[in-house]
Amino acid sequence: MKKILLAIFTLALVFGIVFYILSSQNPKSKSVDKTGLIDEQTSSTIDTETDPATTMDNYSDENLGFAIEYPANWTFEKQGDYFVRMMPKLKKPATSETNFIQIQIVPKKINVSDSLIYGFNGENFRKLLNNTNQKFSISEDAGMREYFTYEKQPDIKLSGFTANVYINKKPWEFPSGTTEYKYIFNVTNKYVILNAFLGSDTKDQFYISRESFQRILNTLEITDKDNLGEFGTITGKLCFPSERLPEGVIQALNLANKNMYEYIYPGSGNGGKSTYELNVVPGEYVLRYKTNEMEGYHTNVCPTGMETSCNAANQRKNISVNVENTEVIKNIDLCDFYYNSDTKPEF
Repeated sequence: MKKILLAIFTLALVFGIVFYILSSQNPKSKSVDKTGLIDEQTSSTIDTETDPATTMDNYSDENLGFAIEYPANWTFEKQGDYFVRMMPKLKKPATSETNFIQIQIVPKKINVSDSLIYGFNGENFRKLLNNTNQKFSISEDAGMREYFTYEKQPDIKLSGFTANVYINKKPWEFPSGTTEYKYIFNVTNKYVILNAFLGSDTKDQFYISRESFQRILNTLEITDKDNLGEFGTITGKLCFPSERLPEGVIQALNLANKNMYEYIYPGSGNGGKSTYELNVVPGEYVLRYKTNEMEGYHTNVCPTGMETSCNAANQRKNISVNVENTEVIKNIDLCDFYYNSDTKPEF
């Protein structure tokens, strides 16, 4: 009886050792399917010791409230305060990048100019958010609609936040076979937009496989703890040398970093009020009311447009405004349109 038990134990031990060896040589690891791109991958195809694509660097931005990992042998770019991009490193001269991943941060409460967020178009973004169709184009140009047609995909949840997901199978100015994947996360103080442009040509030096993108996407961490809730407000009256207030844009230029903050004014004929309100990050600013016809400033010579000193020949200065967090600066009226080419305020 003891011999039988010993034999059974020995066989079980041998079987266990063989199973361990085989499973360690070819393990399976399931990725979290957040994009629908892949379901399962064989980890034996990834050599963590020799494949540089598995060595990851980390980028974290506490001010904007997000972090992401990317392959250490890739190029990582930060352009301005609200945009980052990552892609395989250039191996030979190229006219443009064909595959890349980018993240845009769009503050909700701060009037950031579109120009501060590389590649961002506020009007098109709002069309995406407001559209309820399964498939639609955000272009009004009949000849361009096919290049800006998006298909709504199932939402995903990542880092505790839900993302609206869209794909564009023929993005403008990209090689045939390229697909754009767009993820929009709605967070407390911001929208986080992750775009991936992925081609089908595996010989392309910028080629990013769907599996690589999946791994990178899975590392994205988003938090509602950021500095995008820190801002001050500038308010004032709008003037114009006629009975109407034309369409235009209210602009505040940060004198330290030259960042522009804007409010698109619809004009008094389209429901616009005779006052404005602009939220900006703390700093020192000069402002103007820019229309297609002329520009109005806040000056020491002609602060309301009614003074006798508004004479065009008088030299004037655009008065700067210091804004602190949570502070509301009032009576910054943009009413001086009465200068000439020699006395126009600097901006």
